[in-house]
Parts: sequence; C-alpha cells; structure tokens
Amino acid sequence: MLVQDFRETCSQYSNFEIWEVDSIAAFFRGSEALPAAFEHLFQMPFLEFEERRSEIAHTDMEIMEQILDRIGDKFFFRFTYHCPNHAILVDLQNHNIINFGVDINEVRQDCVYICIMDKAAAIG
Repeated sequence: MLVQDFRETCSQYSNFEIWEVDSIAAFFRGSEALPAAFEHLFQMPFLEFEERRSEIAHTDMEIMEQILDRIGDKFFFRFTYHCPNHAILVDLQNHNIINFGVDINEVRQDCVYICIMDKAAAIG
C-alpha cells in the first residue's frame, strides 16, 4: 500500500508504532521474523548477509521494504526525514486525523523510520 492511498483509508488502521532504525543491522534486530523473511526472499542464510552483501543489488532501504512486504500480519510505511511519505504522515498527524503515539515532526535526519500498524477487522 502507498502512503497516498493510506490518507484515504487510515481510519481502517490502529495500534500505530513508530520504529526508529539507524542501520540495517538494527533493522534485523527488531524482530525474529525479519531474518527468516530475509532468508526466504534472498535464498541465503542470514548469518552470511554481511559477508555476501555485495551479491544483493538492492539498497538497504529496498531490502527493508521487500522484507516488510513479506510480514503478513502487520502493515508498514517506511519514511525518512522530509521524504514524501514523512510529509503525508506529518500532515495526518497535524490535522489530528491520526495519533501515532509520538510526534513524527521530531525525527532524526540520519535514521529510517517504519510506521507499523494493524488493520482493523472488517465489521460485517
């Protein structure tokens, strides 16, 4: 899902959490599911990631996004300081549409942030 689409559907999500990631190593330490998703996606033992990093053409940001796309029970947006995704999320926060639990205006310029959320169950 794109953040632009999220603006229209944000009421369908809850349990927001903002995760600050200062390196790819910190990203993988964030959850036990991430190294397993890496292994499945890249067909390489996670323990070999650092020594074989040059075999993966993707940037660290692309690796994070591809892995997050494989985690099925959560929804994610990646953003950095003043990127287009950050601007949309700040706008939603500033208009009191969403409370992320932290002020996302105050993010570090040297980190990647991941907004993690649950999709509410459909009422039927």
